[in-house]
Amino acid sequence: MSDGLRYMTRLFVSMFRMSAPRPRTARGTAVLVLLGICAVTYGYVPALAEGDPDAGREYSAQMLRSRLVAMERAFERVGGVYEEEVAPVERVLSRYRSNDPRLVRRISVALVRESKKRGVDPSLMVGVLLVENPMLDPKARSFVGATGLMQVMPLHQGRWGCGPRLDDVESNICTGSKILASYLREEKGDLNRALLRYNGCVTGSNTPHCHDYPRYVLARAALVRQQEAKSAADEELVGSE
Repeated sequence: MSDGLRYMTRLFVSMFRMSAPRPRTARGTAVLVLLGICAVTYGYVPALAEGDPDAGREYSAQMLRSRLVAMERAFERVGGVYEEEVAPVERVLSRYRSNDPRLVRRISVALVRESKKRGVDPSLMVGVLLVENPMLDPKARSFVGATGLMQVMPLHQGRWGCGPRLDDVESNICTGSKILASYLREEKGDLNRALLRYNGCVTGSNTPHCHDYPRYVLARAALVRQQEAKSAADEELVGSE
């Protein structure tokens, strides 16, 4: 196995462990076991079926080589997505929670995944999160009951198909992204009005200076775009060498 494949394997496993839901039931575990059996069967049973041992070994070696090439290409794609989309978010969030890189990566993967699903710019999602919860505390709760990373109000709990727990990283970000996406649709893309609605700022009488909320969000979103531009420039520089 090449060094590149080893690196991409570690990266893929790291991202999978922190972003993919683990099976919580016997059925879920059984599905994974079945997939593993199918993969092994698909990869090696044809070789075992060969009558000639030498031909079988050669066939097995060819199949293994072709699968290694396919895996390496797949891991390269995973690595490309990580470097282009997740890493810039991770670098920004690390400034706010440098003592917990696993949590930072988990949050970064969830932010990118959910923003892509909802058609919301990931940098905007990061901006909202950093204004709402700069400590990156999944269990944070405001005096009015807003909970988690995106400070979701209790009235939204369980209403968006994202899971019932607002203090869960993935469920909270999923809920927050759906709420923000719905406001953007209802306001016909008016970002300022959508952000004010997310913040609950209608007249500004209950929360003084709440109309500054969009400015704060966009300032933090700009940090991610700066990191994305830096990553693109670094990649172009490496490609030109």
